[in-house]
Amino acid sequence: MRQHVDIPGHPAVHPAGSGVGYPVGAGLGIGLAFGVVARAVADASGYRPGEGGALVRLADWAGHPEAWRTGPMLLALATAVLLIRSVRLPRLGPAGPLLAVALASGLGLASGLPPARLPAAELAALTALVVLGPYRDRWALLALLGAGALGLVPPSVPAALVACSALRTLAGYVPELRTLPASAALTLWATAAATALL
Repeated sequence: MRQHVDIPGHPAVHPAGSGVGYPVGAGLGIGLAFGVVARAVADASGYRPGEGGALVRLADWAGHPEAWRTGPMLLALATAVLLIRSVRLPRLGPAGPLLAVALASGLGLASGLPPARLPAAELAALTALVVLGPYRDRWALLALLGAGALGLVPPSVPAALVACSALRTLAGYVPELRTLPASAALTLWATAAATALL
């Protein structure tokens, strides 16, 4: 559960409280995370969904598996598996995701997937996740930010890391959601849905 921090000069609202601040902020975070995931799966698969909000793009993407490029999609899945395994080895700390990303990048390059410069939107997502995402992923995110800007890795690797980090951030909200009063939960989900549909 996220720790409550009192900021001088700001009203104290505990994350599980009924104040408007937390439900709106969490709702925005959840909605934006869905947007990051929608962009990442499009980058990983090579299929670009039509216009619309994150939920519409995710539904469009899921409805067109025949348009996904097999090689990049398999590399994204392999990267996700390596990242999940690295998190389950706590003694590696932040080096675990970094090693997983390095291994996945090498695997992608060895299998003939070309490296490419990442689009500005993906670089922006990596930058945001360096600050807002799980601490364990920060080394890997920073490494991919540099490698992606220089065009040294296949795009599926950073896309998988971005999606995994965003999903892990989403999962961090789950324990808190159970403790929210009904009015705060309604505010949170309405904000998340509005953000994800924009």
